[in-house]
Amino acid sequence: MPRKLGLNIRTNREMKLFRLWGPWWAIICLSGCIQHSSVEQRVVELPAGNTNSTMDTAARIGKALIGSGFGADVQKRFPNLSQQHLHGLYLTWNIGNLQGKQSVFFLTGIRFSGSLPEAKAVAEYCEARVKKAVVEKFIRTAKTGKMDFPNGDSAFVMEYQTSIPIENMAALRKEVDWIWDALRMEVEDAKLKNGVIRAAHPDDGGGGLLTHSKGHGFVFTKHADGKWHCLEDEKK
Repeated sequence: MPRKLGLNIRTNREMKLFRLWGPWWAIICLSGCIQHSSVEQRVVELPAGNTNSTMDTAARIGKALIGSGFGADVQKRFPNLSQQHLHGLYLTWNIGNLQGKQSVFFLTGIRFSGSLPEAKAVAEYCEARVKKAVVEKFIRTAKTGKMDFPNGDSAFVMEYQTSIPIENMAALRKEVDWIWDALRMEVEDAKLKNGVIRAAHPDDGGGGLLTHSKGHGFVFTKHADGKWHCLEDEKK
């Protein structure tokens, strides 16, 4: 049965739904599409309180994803999916009441009939791709890629500029966790067990002229149990 997400979409015109398989402009409606089907679905929100978290921004992100071959990427990653399964892939951008608060968000996943063992993995892949696209839209990235260290294992490193002062560690860590959640699958796909996110905040030194930046790095490592841990937590 489809999951109940407690969503309250205000009007039909505020919800854009596109099929991922086929032309991005092929708008479809929910009513009368697939009867007696199951849904594996994920929700991805745009950053709360950000002035750019609008339906227009969500539409640009969604159309860019679909136009870049999102559906074809899913097929490549899950070659056993049938054409019928591929036609069940979807991505929507919506505005409404999500878990008691007004939000702009994406719904993505797959509708299918019968049994589909890969359904959860497909939805998680779609979710990761959308999260990454959202992060890339809202975060100013200076450097991203694999880095080799002479005295240790290689790591996937991302450097970005944050508007949060480095001293505000609680807020900064929340932002970094949000970024890492979108980056983790890419690190795993690269067969790496270490990820580094370095945040830099411009600092004028109190003199009014930009002279340098303050920064802080967060290291994530994959333990033997297969779970990722932030070394920052292990220091406490």
